[in-house]
Amino acid sequence: MSEVVTPPELVFHTAAEIQDLTAELRRHTESQLFRQSLAKRREQLEALFHMIDNHRAEWQAALSADLNKCTHESEMCELRPVQREISTALAQLDSWCKPKYPAKELLYTTMTLETRSTPLGMVLLVGPWNYPVRLLLKPLAGALAAGNTVILKPSELAVHTAALVQRLVARYLDPAVCQVVLGGAAQTTSLLTHQFDHILFTGSGRVGQIVLRAAAEFLTPVTLELGGKSPTVVLDDVDPLVVARRIVWGKMLNAGQTCVAPDYILCSAAMETKLIATMKQVLTEFYPNGLRRSESYCRIINPRGYQRLSELVATAKDSHTVIGDRSEWNDNERFVPLMVMTDVPEDSPLMQEEIFGPLLPIVRAETTDDMIAYINKRPHPLSLYVFTNNRAQSDRIIGHTKSGSVCVNDIAMQIEAISLPFGGVGASGMGCYNSIYTFNTFSHVRSVATNPLRFPPDSAWKVRYPPFEGSQNRWKESIITYLLSSSIPRRFSWGKLITFFKVSVLATVLAYFLA
Repeated sequence: MSEVVTPPELVFHTAAEIQDLTAELRRHTESQLFRQSLAKRREQLEALFHMIDNHRAEWQAALSADLNKCTHESEMCELRPVQREISTALAQLDSWCKPKYPAKELLYTTMTLETRSTPLGMVLLVGPWNYPVRLLLKPLAGALAAGNTVILKPSELAVHTAALVQRLVARYLDPAVCQVVLGGAAQTTSLLTHQFDHILFTGSGRVGQIVLRAAAEFLTPVTLELGGKSPTVVLDDVDPLVVARRIVWGKMLNAGQTCVAPDYILCSAAMETKLIATMKQVLTEFYPNGLRRSESYCRIINPRGYQRLSELVATAKDSHTVIGDRSEWNDNERFVPLMVMTDVPEDSPLMQEEIFGPLLPIVRAETTDDMIAYINKRPHPLSLYVFTNNRAQSDRIIGHTKSGSVCVNDIAMQIEAISLPFGGVGASGMGCYNSIYTFNTFSHVRSVATNPLRFPPDSAWKVRYPPFEGSQNRWKESIITYLLSSSIPRRFSWGKLITFFKVSVLATVLAYFLA
């Protein structure tokens, strides 16, 4: 384990300071909302990239001090994903921001129809402690790319990282674009009394409800990433050693303090025996000198989190621990080993709450139907994992369950795909982000329709003007019916265009003689 580092003294913002800060940033937002150029957005994104790149050692040290994250895990799970998000935004910014021209119906042939992505305004990003860089700065990249101003609220529990965020954001980003608020529940509550144009919150469902209620006062749209109990289905047709490697890797990342970590395994009794044996083998393979002595294994965030896991184990009465032992825990280091448990009572907190630690229950289910039923009895999880070589079986499980995302034959890899959205459903959250999806989350897609005044002449539009009664005006109904029941496909059609002009000429002639 890393040597103990004295945490920095975080100076929390007062309610008055938060009032002044939000008011000042709102003034900047309103003054530049429609004038923030792409050059300014690029400038801020490049600064954010350098904020990571120029201080890698400091970020790594902060993550090590907060969570005992090794350099490899800090790079793989925190720093590199943020930089990749920024690089993607810089490469795609022109494409994301340029107007889009959708297909048109026949009625709109002479008009220009487009959508333009415009900034929402001032947004609030509330980050968690478990991935304090990734889950705060990845959304920041998309919010900046979309042209917003941003208030960042890092978790006060990851104290070293929060202090570093505050110091480096002030140094690298324009204060008229991005500000940091430090504090705990009181400061978050104070922030929520102010109006934002979007709020993105990552954390527990209990706090997510508080955020949602506060946002409702201002009709503020909200993105919530709340986690949940992500099931891992393992069917009998797989290689248990490969599956064990991937499950153990995904569960042991950040000592299980990951919102998409496997929360429990569903498998047959025969597969359970194989998995237990192979997981023991994998632990020796991954940590040859023992888990506690390994520099590749994190620690629980704080004594409160450590105590919570201890209570979860204590309440799982009549369960059997088949890997790990309570005697291996270390209070001073907040070290908790992987503990695989069977026969855990269904009504125990271990099976009701998101675990957020290296505890892994195995639930026996002999058929796919039983597994689907078990998953569907619970709130919708953030992730679902399915291990099988049978595509029909995996499709069946996916089709009969609901989750924020699915990964087949691996763990957590879906959240790294730049082309896929990341978000929950139901109790695991609402909305999504990641790359273009983050840009869209923090943008308003504005519809713009332009009708020329000179051509075609306004007499061509006489079909929509009153009066409509009388036999002399029945032609209007016929033409409108034709125009509104037809559409131009995305592929250009000369036939439809010629038909439109024929109808336009006919309407003009009729309008002339009937005038």
